[in-house]
Amino acid sequence: MRTVVISDVHGNLAALDAVLRSIEAESYDKVVFLGDLAATGPEPHSVIAKLRAVYPVCVMGNTDEWLLRPVARVNPEPEAKMMEDIDFWCASQLTDSDRDFLRSFQHMTKVDIGGGATLLAYHGSPKSNREGVPPAGTASDLEAVLLGERATVMAGGHLHVQMLRRYHDSTLINPGSVGLPFQRDPSTGKTRIPPWCEYAVVRSEGGRLDVAFRRVPLDPDEVASSVLGSNMPHKNEFLETWASLIGKLAAQNKSG
Repeated sequence: MRTVVISDVHGNLAALDAVLRSIEAESYDKVVFLGDLAATGPEPHSVIAKLRAVYPVCVMGNTDEWLLRPVARVNPEPEAKMMEDIDFWCASQLTDSDRDFLRSFQHMTKVDIGGGATLLAYHGSPKSNREGVPPAGTASDLEAVLLGERATVMAGGHLHVQMLRRYHDSTLINPGSVGLPFQRDPSTGKTRIPPWCEYAVVRSEGGRLDVAFRRVPLDPDEVASSVLGSNMPHKNEFLETWASLIGKLAAQNKSG
């Protein structure tokens, strides 16, 4: 059985379309979505409709949760206030049906992926959709967020970075981000958004398990066209400061 695992679309329809074209060319049995679908991007309603059409198993991301009950931050910095304005706009674009779809997302769910194997899906970690599973760290660091949960594959997003590591008899993965992958520039230490979309494919059959990470090229001009063609606020500023701004927000999300 081939299970596609995707996460963190963030309203980026161009990126989601690229990933769906890729997985349809490969063929798959099911799609598992790890949350953060529609916030912080130019096409919140369209990404919901597009993902919904592939009948995914979905878990609740922290921004999905926020869109259902938007709450303003207290005295945000100017850049954070700009992103908050965009997210409030995203919330206003959702239909009642869109919100019903988001409400159907589960905090955590276990999925049969074939061959007697299971996949435990969550957004950040079993502990919280705001606290990710660390790519590096001690066994006690992992146990603090995994809370004793076990599965053949344990899959979470939130950190926007592809990851694979072992823990006891489980394989821990992060498929990266469809709409906002993060890449650290080693020469500057800054975070940028590379021109690709990320996801993972898990294959289980005959007692064998295979995890493959995928990167699909994405034309930044397509994203820019999507942003400029939308009615989202601050769209010119959003495009100008996209990579550095998202990097700062990543740090805030991990600590908040």
